[in-house]
Amino acid sequence: MNFSGFPLLPFAGFGSLGVFLVAVVVFGIPALLMWLWNLTLPDLFGWPRLRYWQAFRLELICGLLFGTFHIM
Repeated sequence: MNFSGFPLLPFAGFGSLGVFLVAVVVFGIPALLMWLWNLTLPDLFGWPRLRYWQAFRLELICGLLFGTFHIM
């Protein structure tokens, strides 16, 4: 099978472990982004701290703009 257009689809064969892995990827990346942002940018540039859902939306926007998030 060719899973090139659906990056998370190969985890579907793992059952509940696959669902857990997808959840870790989907919710873990914004948490990592939020942590790195809050660690670096407020002190360096004086920018405001990022909340989790702001980081989640920022990750979605960046994925859409830079092509790492495929809807179809």
